[in-house]
Amino acid sequence: VWWEPSSAAYLTQRASVYSPVNPANDPVGTKRPVIIFTHPNGQTEKFLFKDSSTPRDNPYATSTLFQSVLVQALNAGYTVITLEFRHPVASYDANINPAPGNTDIRDGIQFMRYNAEQLHIDPDNLFLVGQSRGSLNMLWGIKDNAASSDAQRPWRSASSKASAIWDYQAQTCYDRATVENTFVLPSSYAVFEADPKFPQPPGYKAGCSLGAVGNSSSIPPMVLMYDE
Repeated sequence: VWWEPSSAAYLTQRASVYSPVNPANDPVGTKRPVIIFTHPNGQTEKFLFKDSSTPRDNPYATSTLFQSVLVQALNAGYTVITLEFRHPVASYDANINPAPGNTDIRDGIQFMRYNAEQLHIDPDNLFLVGQSRGSLNMLWGIKDNAASSDAQRPWRSASSKASAIWDYQAQTCYDRATVENTFVLPSSYAVFEADPKFPQPPGYKAGCSLGAVGNSSSIPPMVLMYDE
């Protein structure tokens, strides 16, 4: 659970699974390729359909990304899974959880892959599509596989690596010092450091794809798209 400033609400890590058909009607052994969508901003994990085809109060109703990628994936027989997850900086609240919020997407990948049979998805054809804050998925594409042994969370044994990643308006770093030294003009340092919207206590590791490269041979194909 965390406080999401952009939504002015407490949110819970969760996922919604959208299948092109009722999985119960699939032939035994069907494994559908899956796209895990990591959304922009907060509290936009739900697609909010009024019925099977009509969006209602939906940030994706006029979204080119949603219509051209996710809807088309569903039409092509993919399962689409959307995640609700913390922003590693904006969602930070030491009173609730002092740990960085950059592990939620990793957990979602591992959990879905571990439960692939129940979800009728193919764990070897698992792709990530993200926008803006959702490009945090790139961190776990670049870092080494996080599979580990955890008796309390058996799904941690599953791979955290996607088959490929496609991100729109991607943000590559959330570490304040790295962002300041790499992207901010010295004349703006004071303003940047005084910004109250992004608290980052000493020693807090928000995550930075620029410096997280592990075993480069295991990094999946990635495409980053910017429209300006």
